[in-house]
Amino acid sequence: MCAYTEFRLIEEPLLNKIKAGYVAGKYTSAFRPQIPAHIEHFSKARKTTSGWDWDNLFTTFTEVNFKKNHLEDKYGVDDILKPDTKKYDPQKYLMYDTSEHLFFPNSKLNKPDTKKVFNMIIVLGLNNDFIRMKREEYLENIKFREEYLEKKQSIHQFYTAYSMM
Repeated sequence: MCAYTEFRLIEEPLLNKIKAGYVAGKYTSAFRPQIPAHIEHFSKARKTTSGWDWDNLFTTFTEVNFKKNHLEDKYGVDDILKPDTKKYDPQKYLMYDTSEHLFFPNSKLNKPDTKKVFNMIIVLGLNNDFIRMKREEYLENIKFREEYLEKKQSIHQFYTAYSMM
């Protein structure tokens, strides 16, 4: 799953096959699935000083990652939407427009935090056109199934948007 957009990058059976390839903490399988994922440095500035710091590494959707590096140069990077921080709470920082399937800064934030969140929405690709389209398709289908079946559905991607619907 993309750490930023929550877009699923691999099917469950393939993921299980990868997991089965680990023996005593080492990957021993020749199986190498082709998936649209990169290992991404959250802050590319930290890449040169601490390239293998696990706190700075995430799996991301390839297309979002390609754009993130250029957008980070323009807008900077801030931990306010870093998904593994203890203070991260998407409900506190984000709002979701269910008709447009877009994220935007929570209206209760102060001006400096609103700007940080707005910039990070852009940098992390939360409203990337492709991601927005996939999120809309997926969530509209889930919503339809919940209404039709009158039962909450289990989801496997776009958790934050779903929780805000």
